[in-house]
Amino acid sequence: MELGWSFVFGESNRNRVAARLSAPAAWSRHHFLRRAAVLVPLLVDAGQACVLFTLRSRTLGRHRAQVSFPGGFTELPDTTPVATALREAEEELGLPASLVDVWGQLPTCTIPDRVRSSTITPVIGYIGNVELSTLRLNKAEVEKVFALPLKQLVDPALCRHTTFRQYRFPVFLGGPRRVWGLTATILDLALSHILPQYTPLSRVMLM
Repeated sequence: MELGWSFVFGESNRNRVAARLSAPAAWSRHHFLRRAAVLVPLLVDAGQACVLFTLRSRTLGRHRAQVSFPGGFTELPDTTPVATALREAEEELGLPASLVDVWGQLPTCTIPDRVRSSTITPVIGYIGNVELSTLRLNKAEVEKVFALPLKQLVDPALCRHTTFRQYRFPVFLGGPRRVWGLTATILDLALSHILPQYTPLSRVMLM
């Protein structure tokens, strides 16, 4: 499997991935659901093709101290999932939208809830050679960020599964924190689009 950054982030692979992804579009008609979007940031770190993750602040009310992607619920100015993902990435990481090369949208995931279900649309974007130390983290939301190389994320020795309630999720090990739950499911789906020979570990509920 070719994992060098010059191939993964090169024009040929970018165009292949963009052709498979949904083009940026307006929010779907499912207005009765809470709608959210996350950015799956691709970058070059230490000369390797990587994915950027955030560790949520310990002061948050929900999902505190868990690994995630930058993102959140839509707000009134947001007309598309891309707009939401880019706005949230700038708010959480100080990452200007102008630095993100958006490749497209992954299928929307539905998150069941006994009170009100929600949807999350992952957006894949390449942010280039960003020095993690230069990001301006919003400490109210993000405790820290870290990057994991693709070669580590696809290593079978570092991949597991876990069951939570009735759902089975992939688990990615080897980083400062394990990647699991919805973040791992989105990552697994993203890797299946980014890497031609990658076999996805999970199934997701799609709209």
